[in-house]
Amino acid sequence: MVRVALGRGEVAAALAVAEEILVYLAEHQADRTDEHLRIYLACYRALAAAGDPRASGLLDTAHGLLQARAQTIQDPTLRMAFLNDVAVHRGILRLMETTLERESG
Repeated sequence: MVRVALGRGEVAAALAVAEEILVYLAEHQADRTDEHLRIYLACYRALAAAGDPRASGLLDTAHGLLQARAQTIQDPTLRMAFLNDVAVHRGILRLMETTLERESG
C-alpha cells in the first residue's frame, strides 16, 4: 500500500500507512526473510518523500539487517550475489551509498 500510494504521488497516504507499519515493526522482531527488508525500504521511501528525519535511521536499520544476513554467508561469491543480485538488497545498498556520499561531501 505504501508503494502504491507513492506511485500515485500520494505522499501523505504513503506516510500514514508507513506510520502504522513502523508501530508494528517496533513491537515485533525482524525475521530472516526478505519481506522485512522490502517493508523497511518502502517505509524509508515514504519517510524520505515526506522529508521525515526518521528516514535515515530506518535506512540504517535495513542496511544493518542486510549486512548481518550477508555475514552469515561464508562463500564470498555467494555473499556478493546475495547483496547485488536481489533487487531489494541492491536498492538498500545503493541508497546507503548515496546517503553516505551526500553526508561526506
